[in-house]
Amino acid sequence: MGNPVLSLRLGPNDPQPERGSPAPAHVANDRPKALQKTLSALNGTSTDILASALVSLDGLIIASALLINVDEEIVGAMSAAMLSFGGRVAEEFSRGTLEQILIKGENGYVLLTRAGEDAALCVITNNAAKLGLVFLECKRASAKIAETLG
Repeated sequence: MGNPVLSLRLGPNDPQPERGSPAPAHVANDRPKALQKTLSALNGTSTDILASALVSLDGLIIASALLINVDEEIVGAMSAAMLSFGGRVAEEFSRGTLEQILIKGENGYVLLTRAGEDAALCVITNNAAKLGLVFLECKRASAKIAETLG
């Protein structure tokens, strides 16, 4: 499956199309490229990061840089489930708005971080990952993604 880009909106600084006309081609083409570039750059910050994907809150893949053999649809569906459950847990225990989920397995970590209001960054690492560095790079990438999405 390819990397569909779903429901990208124009930001306040993007040229606004006239009512009824399509978005300018450069806006439609620049955002997917920028998102893909951000994910590729994130993966390049550490050999411990094996894969990353930008997922909508309903579980659809917006962009991905999956360096390991992972099914995009499963990443999207599992991310949405984790976000939903994690949000309910945070709310139930009065922890505020969900920001991040970390899952540790014997082979590594899965980190889910909010990237704007309508998306989350999913990062898969090996078990030797230096989490402080991964958290820092994910925070930077999430901010850049949120800015790109507007």
